[in-house]
Amino acid sequence: MTTPFKKKNYKATAPVSANRGGSLDPKMLEIILKQMGAVAEYPFAENGRRWRFDFAFPDERIAIEYEGMAVGEGGKSRHTTIGGYSGDCEKYNHAAINGWVVLRYTKLHTIGMVLDNINAVRQNKKIKK
Repeated sequence: MTTPFKKKNYKATAPVSANRGGSLDPKMLEIILKQMGAVAEYPFAENGRRWRFDFAFPDERIAIEYEGMAVGEGGKSRHTTIGGYSGDCEKYNHAAINGWVVLRYTKLHTIGMVLDNINAVRQNKKIKK
């Protein structure tokens, strides 16, 4: 089977604006978000399905998802299988339909970016009221 794309070894990079502050440490993210009042492992249910957001500000309907990807050759993650990715899409779509803003991050993002985005969503929600 041929594809129109040639396989290249690309190194994943974050946007320039995301590079300030180094890579996103999940433990530090958890500490900061909890200090801000976020709930970890917040349950979210829809049509008999039960999911959890990694972190959520339930009253504002803002969810934070840290997408853990397997690193290295042959590394596997539920997020990178077609079934796992499809399940994530279903979860995020149901969340959006129900008024949630889901912000998604990987280790290439920074704490600064997460905080900037949370503040931007909060500001946007105030404007729309």
